[in-house]
Amino acid sequence: MTWLLDTVSSWNINIIASYLWQNVTLQTFVQFVIFYFVVIWISLIVWVGRDISNRTNSIFLQVISILIVLFLTPLGIFAYFLIRPWKTLFEKYYAEIEGNLDILAESITNNLVICPSCWTQVNLHFKNCPNCSFELQKECQDCKKLIFHEWNICPYCGKKQEKEKLVKKGKIEKKKEEKFVKKEIK
Repeated sequence: MTWLLDTVSSWNINIIASYLWQNVTLQTFVQFVIFYFVVIWISLIVWVGRDISNRTNSIFLQVISILIVLFLTPLGIFAYFLIRPWKTLFEKYYAEIEGNLDILAESITNNLVICPSCWTQVNLHFKNCPNCSFELQKECQDCKKLIFHEWNICPYCGKKQEKEKLVKKGKIEKKKEEKFVKKEIK
């Protein structure tokens, strides 16, 4: 190891420069420059492929972007910068989440809830949704105050709530009910 350090330190820069000047021909220099630009060109194509796949799911735009850089280099990279989407998919996703969090924070501060039936914002204290008539709250079985369906115990009186059985009416039961309603109306 020390012999290598001694050898390198004993080299004279002038000797190395004169060796390269005498042995490097114009053809070797041109080959090196071409090789350098081919490596840069391939690197740009790979970078554009990765960058555009992070910015869009459109296969068409991905292929067009790669072809622009492939066939129009070096000006193709500037054309790519003009057509590529400004934000990555992750940036769009996080912006959407931030927007949803703003809506949620506004809902909380304004005592609003979202109707599970029609997704309309309604007041927290409404019994039914004014848009679709969905029952948002029920009356306590003991004190008759409004409570949410999911609550097992009334927070006002402490009475345990019995679960309501939801019976889906079949076609026969609906027809019987319709006949009964028609008879009452007559």
